[in-house]
Amino acid sequence: MRCDEIRERFVDLLYEERGTPPASPELKAHIDSCPRCRKELDELKGLRGVLRGWEDEQPLRPVWIPEAAQEFVRRRFPFLRVVRYAGIAALVFLAFLAVSNAEFTRTSDGFTFKTHAFAREEPSGEYCTKAEMLKIVKEAIRDSEAYMTESTYRQVNAALDLIDKQMGRELQYVRSRYSQSKTKN
Repeated sequence: MRCDEIRERFVDLLYEERGTPPASPELKAHIDSCPRCRKELDELKGLRGVLRGWEDEQPLRPVWIPEAAQEFVRRRFPFLRVVRYAGIAALVFLAFLAVSNAEFTRTSDGFTFKTHAFAREEPSGEYCTKAEMLKIVKEAIRDSEAYMTESTYRQVNAALDLIDKQMGRELQYVRSRYSQSKTKN
């Protein structure tokens, strides 16, 4: 077997865990006979040991948010709360209009508003029935939920991409430090 084929199978030798097939005799024989592959496998085992013993470091100092930023956060959240409650109130109002068979008409004197809480005659084609209005409200809610789900999905994917990049940089740093420490010894 060639060395590049053997390198692809290093995982069999690195992770001899229960439930995984053992490394083949050909693989072990090549490792015993090839000093370059044996050296690379030893380096990977050493790196695995270093990573196994790796512990997170404590932060050097606590995170401090300046007073101006804290004040901004305090001012911003009440605004969002007001917007949320206004949206809920608007949704309740629209639901009330739909359930009560609300009717808006424009006359020469202005606008008139009538509700028919009980059954009434079939409206003409220019009005929506209660079922049609409920259907419109349900579709609006479904569209809003789909948009929020898609937006959350995009944000989570962006965060995962950022984490992957950071972990790649950290792994590269660990490998370079490990190879530097090997050359010093």
